[in-house]
Amino acid sequence: MKKGIIVSVLFILLTNPAIAVKREIPQKPDVRKWQVSFNREALSSYSVVYDVRTATEKKQNLIQGRVNGNVILLIHGQQQRPQIAFEFVSKLALNSKSGIVVVPVVDTPFGKDSQWRGDKGKIVILMEMARQLLAPEGIRLDGYTKITEMPVLINNQEVKESGIDAYLPISSKLTIMGWSHGGLLARRIASAYPGTIKGLAQITPAGYIHWGYTRVDKTVCLLSYFFVECANIAKGILTGQLCKVIEATWGLSSGTIGDSLRSPSTCLSGHFHVLKPFRPVKDMHDCTFLADHTGAQVSHLKHIVVMFGASDFVFHPTNACLPKKEPHITDQHRNDFWQTYFQGTDPNFTQRTVTILPGNHIGPMAYPDIYMRTALQGTGQLLKAKGVSLNDHQLN
Repeated sequence: MKKGIIVSVLFILLTNPAIAVKREIPQKPDVRKWQVSFNREALSSYSVVYDVRTATEKKQNLIQGRVNGNVILLIHGQQQRPQIAFEFVSKLALNSKSGIVVVPVVDTPFGKDSQWRGDKGKIVILMEMARQLLAPEGIRLDGYTKITEMPVLINNQEVKESGIDAYLPISSKLTIMGWSHGGLLARRIASAYPGTIKGLAQITPAGYIHWGYTRVDKTVCLLSYFFVECANIAKGILTGQLCKVIEATWGLSSGTIGDSLRSPSTCLSGHFHVLKPFRPVKDMHDCTFLADHTGAQVSHLKHIVVMFGASDFVFHPTNACLPKKEPHITDQHRNDFWQTYFQGTDPNFTQRTVTILPGNHIGPMAYPDIYMRTALQGTGQLLKAKGVSLNDHQLN
């Protein structure tokens, strides 16, 4: 009799995510460094995996052959390092259905074939990094199909279309999230991999302003706005956000400078190009891409949420035909926004949310809880299971 009760309790624990779930936040991000070869070029890449699943959840995933909810693929902004915004990202993991957030970063591709430089190359590399990072956990990406025959080698091992998937017992779709330039890149990745990406969250994103007509004036115009926003962010020092300002500044400067300094070695180990030391400028130019249905079709997505910062000068909501504050967004504003930038998405199929949140361009660092909750709710990935033990690091 007792044996039968014990077996029943174990079965319930392994198959019900609402019971005995207690996730723990990592003390600090475990940054991994990778060497990536793509398009006759060797690149440095970095990654962090936030896997806060309990042993019970992992066993349940294995039994069911799938992850609860979707794995979250997070793309940071311009040259930021993967450990940036630790509080925000760790809370995403703690409060998501899957409990897994993958954060890959790679230097700017600038290889032999020019069509795969910049964001076009990043789209391929970041997806292959995500697959490689999930493989040790036995997770494969359901519906994945490669978009180029050009091979990607990570630590000298080629990531093949079915090579690492054949023996992985757990399947998952992806919800992709992106911040700043990463928000624009996230949409382009979602467009490129419709079979596996089913949700999109854009956080103070690029892609909603027309910067000009030529490569030079687009980049110069963006930079001028960006410098003003840097001053805007610096004002946070006066309101108790000194640590956040320092973190954002260090992440951007170290990433950009590091990308430039590492570029000469890629000339020696692969394709030579005299402009490689200036490849971060290619990143800046790609940040001026106008994201609409003609360049990044995402009608297949089931969830889309776009979050603007109310005081974000560089990507202000008024640039996207929205008012300055959330209470002033009318149904007409929303209709105009979706028709302009997401034409082709069906509101009967796709749950769509556009909102204006507090803060400037580093809103998710200054207000991690509201940005985290909005991102997870808007993509249908917020954990709502009863019995979940929330500690001080989780929802406030």
